Amino acid sequence: MNKKWFWLLMVVLGIVIFVGGPLFVQYTHWPQGITGHGDWLSFWGSYLGIIPSGLIAYAVAWYQIDHEKSVEQKRQLENGLPYVKISYSLLQSVGKVRTYALDYEIKSYDGNPLIFEGLIRSFKDEGVQVTLIKGLNDNGQGNQDKFNSEKGVELYEVTITMFNGTKVFVTNNNSEKELVHLYSRNEGNKWDWYGIKPTSNALIESIEKAKVVKFD
Repeated sequence: MNKKWFWLLMVVLGIVIFVGGPLFVQYTHWPQGITGHGDWLSFWGSYLGIIPSGLIAYAVAWYQIDHEKSVEQKRQLENGLPYVKISYSLLQSVGKVRTYALDYEIKSYDGNPLIFEGLIRSFKDEGVQVTLIKGLNDNGQGNQDKFNSEKGVELYEVTITMFNGTKVFVTNNNSEKELVHLYSRNEGNKWDWYGIKPTSNALIESIEKAKVVKFD
């Protein structure tokens, strides 16, 4: 049962109990000692004041507990996701041929080793340089790939598939050139951000790219 139907059922049940209970008491003359309209109006005054307050307090407490649980689950999930750091540096230049080094670091926020596979797409004027990344990675330091390009490379996309099936998309290939970390947990094509919150434009553009990119 999803939350929408749960809350609808709770509202209907609350109305039945709230209205039906007092009516049952009134027409069966129970509990003893409640007779006459004066006593009944006094009872209704107390009833209408106390019961709604209790229901509201319960609803607020339930919401806070559920919200805190969701926040903790999200935090634990994101702590185990990969954080990607990429840099490009010029190694040598011979005429128009320039050799660049791609240095990448992939690690989890909580410091635990990651089991994953994926690739890095480095965008350059001559095309796209693809770097494969795979296996058990102890925080991913000191990894490097070399390639030639006439101009410097800045934009990239990283597609990673975790051992549990979670898909991760990391990119700065947006109009803001802002690094965005996204993940999808096999829920259709829904993507959520993690890490540092990106700006609205960068987030929207990155999600659109994540929806169409191929995870090989």
